[in-house]
Amino acid sequence: MTGDNQFREILLKKLLDKELSESEEKQLELWLVDPSNKAFFESQLQSGKLFAVAGQVIDLNEARLDQKMSEAFYAKPEGRPVRRIVAYVAAASIILVIGLAYPWIRPANTPRAQVAKTTDILPATNRARLKLSNGSIFYLDSTRNGKIATQGEVTITKSGQELAYVAPKELPLEPAGINELSVPKGAVFQIRLPDGTRVWLNSASDISYPVAFGSERRIMINGEAFLDVVKDDNKPFIVETAHSTTRVLGTTFDVNAYSEDSVEMITVISGAVSVASSGRSLTLHPSDQALERQDNLTLQHPNIQAITAWRRGFFYFQDADVPSIMRQISRFYDVAVRYEGRTSTETYDGLISRDLKLTDALSILNRLNIKATLSGDKTIIVAPESPQK
Repeated sequence: MTGDNQFREILLKKLLDKELSESEEKQLELWLVDPSNKAFFESQLQSGKLFAVAGQVIDLNEARLDQKMSEAFYAKPEGRPVRRIVAYVAAASIILVIGLAYPWIRPANTPRAQVAKTTDILPATNRARLKLSNGSIFYLDSTRNGKIATQGEVTITKSGQELAYVAPKELPLEPAGINELSVPKGAVFQIRLPDGTRVWLNSASDISYPVAFGSERRIMINGEAFLDVVKDDNKPFIVETAHSTTRVLGTTFDVNAYSEDSVEMITVISGAVSVASSGRSLTLHPSDQALERQDNLTLQHPNIQAITAWRRGFFYFQDADVPSIMRQISRFYDVAVRYEGRTSTETYDGLISRDLKLTDALSILNRLNIKATLSGDKTIIVAPESPQK
């Protein structure tokens, strides 16, 4: 099996590196047709070292990622317990690629993970709380579409899951008051600012911004937001968080700055920004990330798919420990988390649909040997992992 192992590892490493040619992909598929090769993989599945992929070789090419995510919604339920994965999951289906990756196997009769019998919790909805500069408050999930209010020359409207500020081209140089949009746990929302900049807010996130921009465009964010900034050479766009300031003229980027986390991350998708913190500054270009931890600013080069997955409707865990996974789950579903016993030190890579009910999401985590159940009081109980056989 030595030659087979070398063949498998070389080709599968190329798959993750996006270097697998069409002919090599066909060779690898043919390799799995052999019963002995398939039996080898199935034996590894039993050991928990390799992980099942339902139905197809996953294409990690960025240009086809959205299509693959969409296709996942219509895949048949398949899967086995896994540890380190890259997973595309929708409804009850699982499409997985292992740490070194390999194409597909269909193990039969996979048992569904046990989840405590309790009222299920639905995915996050489009909810937010708007506070105007005059103190008026609107709960946008119960506010009708259309015009909400007028502040100065700016009209505030709601359309579905987006709040929009419609301003005339000529505005006073000074901003007319500050508004605040708060997205609670278990919710997501988006806003179009007076200059046309669009901001998508993740669960448990807040944004403060002027009703009308003056000589500069300055906002504040706590939590996570994805921004598509309208270019204006005469008015820099400035994003403030608790520990950093980001300046940009026009770009798309992600800000992750939850107050309860120990780090802040600013990641550029297109364009360029300048990030300053504690006397140091970095200029970021596409695929760059500024990471601020304990007043120390460093340059990173993260997986952009992981950073933007939440905007596409997915959780993406990369080298994530159990507490960090549970923080995302807790925010999105608005539930508490309680740990019983010693928490696993294992780390995980995974991509899971955010369209799932909570019990379905927990079932997937149980397949990863993260023993999590939902109690009757909206608390996820995380127990020590089961020993691997």
